[in-house]
Amino acid sequence: MLQSDTKPIFLVDAMLGNIAKKLRLLGYDSEYSS
Repeated sequence: MLQSDTKPIFLVDAMLGNIAKKLRLLGYDSEYSS
C-alpha cells in the first residue's frame, strides 16, 4: 500500500470555479480554467 503525505490536487472546470475558490480557502491545491 502506498502512503503519501501530500494533499490531493483538484482540477475543476469553469462551472465549478466557486468550489475551486472554496477549496483554496481550505488549503487544497485547486485550479480551474475559464
